Amino acid sequence: MKAKNISFVFLFLLTLVLLVACGGNSDNNGYDAYTNDNSNDVADQDPEGIINEIPNQAENVLSVAVIEGPFASHLSVIANRMESDMADEGVDITINLNVIEFEDIESHVTRMSVGLMAGQHLYDVFDPWWHNVHALRDRGFILDFNELLYNDPIRNRDDYFENVLGALEVGGRLYTFPMFFRPDMIGINNRRVPQVFIDRFSQYASISILEMMRIQNDIHELHPDLSHLGLMHEVDNFFGCSRSPVNILMREAESHINFTTRTSNLTAPNFVEFISNINTAFGDISHLFGDSSGMVTGIIMRNSVRHVEQGVFTLYGGNMRVEESLFNVVNPYFVHSVPFVDNEGRLHISGIHLFSISAATVNPDLAWEFVARVADSTRVVDYSIAMHIPINRVSAESRIRDLMYAFTIDTRFTLPLADDTNINNQIDEATGRLMDIISMPMTTDMSLPTTLVEDILEYFLLDVITAETAAQQLQNRISLWLIE
Repeated sequence: MKAKNISFVFLFLLTLVLLVACGGNSDNNGYDAYTNDNSNDVADQDPEGIINEIPNQAENVLSVAVIEGPFASHLSVIANRMESDMADEGVDITINLNVIEFEDIESHVTRMSVGLMAGQHLYDVFDPWWHNVHALRDRGFILDFNELLYNDPIRNRDDYFENVLGALEVGGRLYTFPMFFRPDMIGINNRRVPQVFIDRFSQYASISILEMMRIQNDIHELHPDLSHLGLMHEVDNFFGCSRSPVNILMREAESHINFTTRTSNLTAPNFVEFISNINTAFGDISHLFGDSSGMVTGIIMRNSVRHVEQGVFTLYGGNMRVEESLFNVVNPYFVHSVPFVDNEGRLHISGIHLFSISAATVNPDLAWEFVARVADSTRVVDYSIAMHIPINRVSAESRIRDLMYAFTIDTRFTLPLADDTNINNQIDEATGRLMDIISMPMTTDMSLPTTLVEDILEYFLLDVITAETAAQQLQNRISLWLIE
């Protein structure tokens, strides 16, 4: 081996903060900025003269953009160290780290899109949140990391989790490079669910959302007194910060889409069954359609989903720490944790932080060196407790072991261990199990534009169309989108 019913404004701001805080891939924000073909004149796209403000690039000067947060502080450390290391080698470089504040994200996306359309750029390396990666890729605005990695004299692809890289590839090309990720784990409610269903759940080695829905339906049918139990105990942590029916639908839809061959199978019986169960899974959410913000953010306003006793399952990684799913603790709220998979058996991952490199950069090798140094670092974010696993394999195992040790001594957020002896053996077992889990085939959302699905889902939830009709309409619309 070589060396993403209150005022619209408040809802928008709340969603912005939550999305950025949680990490992960983008939605369709910025989509129109990259796909507006009404004019071939870049000046028409740049009424404020943004292009004239874009500075010329310079050799050995790297410009990096990142959304504000703890990760930005870590990048500053990496940048300073890289400048120092290269100075020791007789090469003077400058890395300008541009931290984008939450309230400036919209203008940031606009400035970048205008510059990219003009063949210029604001940044060599940037965080692709709030950008449409499909459009960036299709227009040749971002580089393929596979090519950069292939030409790296000291790094190989197998230095990294290739299953994570593979989950992000399109047509064998890698346009976003992950810094870290988190596996999604599911546990069943040990306080409210009848034992027979706990036993049934314990037989699963992994579980999909449709299988979870079937268990929930059987509980409701056989125990009417538990019909209030939703699918998840905390919807706003479901799917790693995807807080809405729209995002949930998109993520399931994407498991029926091949982005490489640009084909979809959204009329499959299991996808139709999934759609038909959405209302049952999340309760009556028809009230979310009172304004344009409801579909995206309204579900987090439901005050009946935050308590442990309100859900059949939990997603570890929100308020329930992933580490808790790997240890035997006293009287756990949820038990028998298993990997959360799509309909193909691929592990869902979330909490991902990505970088892209502008195709217009004059410093591609320098840009990749910076991205790789971040990816190779052990402590990827300055959180004392956070299940963020570095994409670098060697760094990952060290980080996981540190997290497991911290879990055993941290009493602020966790239940006590059932056995407080042989702690090192328990850490070894938990680390080993998690390393096995993250060796599974993986999937992550590829960021379908929400505009493709939200009106169809709304019509279904309001009983205007059937699940079968919704699936067919989604198939027609997404098939067209895939070939455009």
